[in-house]
Amino acid sequence: MLSLAALFLLFFACKNKTDVGAEVQKINAIYTCAEKQIGVSIDSAIAILDSGLVEARALKHDSLIVAGLFLKANCYANQGRSEAADSVYSLLTSNPKFNTDSVQLYRVKLQYAHFCQLTGNSQKAFDLCTDALRFFRQKGNDKATVLGYIYLSDVYTQQNEFTKAMEALTDALAIAEKIDDAKSLALLYGSLGKMYFGQQDYEKCLDCFNKMLEYNTRLNDIENLAVTNQNIGTILLIQEKYDEAENYLLAADSVLSKAGLNSKQVHVLNSLGALYERQKKYNKAIKTYNEVLDLNKQLNSPNVQSNVYINIGNVYYDRRNFDKAEEYYTKSFNSLQEAGETDFRYYYENMMFLNDEKGNWKAAYSWARKFHSHSDSIFNIEKYKETENLRNAYEAEKKDLQLANLKVEQEKNRARLLKNRVLLLGTSALFLLTLIFSLIYYRQNRLKLQSYRELVKKNEELVEANTERRRRLLLGDKAKPLIEKENGGEKSVLPEDLVQGIKDNLNDLIDRKFYVNPATTLNETARELVTNTSYLSQIINDSFGCNFPTFINQLRIEEAQRLLQSPEFDHLSIEGIGNQSGFKSKSAFNTAFKKVTGVTPSFYKSNSKS
Repeated sequence: MLSLAALFLLFFACKNKTDVGAEVQKINAIYTCAEKQIGVSIDSAIAILDSGLVEARALKHDSLIVAGLFLKANCYANQGRSEAADSVYSLLTSNPKFNTDSVQLYRVKLQYAHFCQLTGNSQKAFDLCTDALRFFRQKGNDKATVLGYIYLSDVYTQQNEFTKAMEALTDALAIAEKIDDAKSLALLYGSLGKMYFGQQDYEKCLDCFNKMLEYNTRLNDIENLAVTNQNIGTILLIQEKYDEAENYLLAADSVLSKAGLNSKQVHVLNSLGALYERQKKYNKAIKTYNEVLDLNKQLNSPNVQSNVYINIGNVYYDRRNFDKAEEYYTKSFNSLQEAGETDFRYYYENMMFLNDEKGNWKAAYSWARKFHSHSDSIFNIEKYKETENLRNAYEAEKKDLQLANLKVEQEKNRARLLKNRVLLLGTSALFLLTLIFSLIYYRQNRLKLQSYRELVKKNEELVEANTERRRRLLLGDKAKPLIEKENGGEKSVLPEDLVQGIKDNLNDLIDRKFYVNPATTLNETARELVTNTSYLSQIINDSFGCNFPTFINQLRIEEAQRLLQSPEFDHLSIEGIGNQSGFKSKSAFNTAFKKVTGVTPSFYKSNSKS
């Protein structure tokens, strides 16, 4: 009888274990489905993850709960919902309930460090990264250690500590070579190559890029193969090794052409055209530039077209065919006008030199006057904006001082009333006290209301000024390479043509009001611009001094200001205006609007000009 009971217990225990195993497989399948959905719709992926988390909590399976929350945090980060992502990452790394699996915990810490670095919290990123690195080194987990060193290098680079960044990459390289991790090695040699490029050590830079090319070939990474070939070609062009440079640039063009990556192919062909122009192979240069124009028919970028016309004009100028040069300079000018540009200094300068070469002194003098007048006007606009910024800062400080003085005066009045209160009788004392406080309250409110109205007026003026400033930062000046500084010296990181291409495309996205989509994220924007999140974040930070979420928020607030000022949108509620501008809720809109402008949307609407 006892033997039969034991058999029953064994049967039910095995059945229960089988059921739990099936549930675990089911939840893992749900998480896999969510991961596949991330590239299609992050909201859908989060919904799928939530369903898996419900089942994991019902099963009381902490490891699966952590895995689901980790994926959810990554989804929030990709969606640009920084606060939500930070909240989940923080929960996973600080709640003892989830710290049963130390390896899993430190993987979360490592990803959290990368998230903090991307969102600008470099100190927290450093602390998390070094903590995770210490753990993975002790455990001998080589792949995780390599990833940790790469993230640590990014943190050091963000802090302008380039020597430490190089040391971190070198340590990672030694481990990656030991385990022969091709993907990590390709990434590491690319990062090292950029470091050496910034130091103008072109031989070491070439060596790194050649090794990067070798690993990308092993991985059959088409896009990075093209980028690596272009980087090698660019360095050889700097070293005036034209034949070798041509081979690599042609290889990059071939790869991009087969992959259909037209926007990247444009930059490669422009480099090829410049190469042929240096070699005085003018016919090949013009043919290559015309290929760029053909590609641009699909891209439809007036700025690309304008740059190519200038390049072709320069080729004809070098060939002393001044009529043709003038024809293409004029085409470039027309393209700039189509793009809504207002800076025509380079066009005026080219026409000045062209007429000087032709011996047409009167025309050359006329173009020279246009060039200097245009340059002066742009300079004066910049100075005016700087003066206005200083004046606005002064006015704001003066208002703050007035409010502070008003508060001091109010405190004095209170003290005086308290001192004399014993001398006052009954109703008369209460009446007098009420009257004094009413007058103070009325005066304070009137000053506050006047101050807020002036603040609305200033914000109205700043909307167009900010738009013009942003356009100028993206398109008004010739793109410069993004730079890093080390020990007082400047070192190039990203090529200027790549930077300008990203800036041009970003400006087009802004013109199309991409930011009014509440689901806009850094990843999606980078994908739309055919670049990566690091380049895009760095360009936005260098150009506007802020991170991506702050940049998007500013665009949405400016859009809301325009809608609130326009009578065409009077039929919309405040919540409707917020939705039209890209905000998901009325509370989020009110909070963000007041933080940027200093007043609420409803006050702004009732006090703005129609």
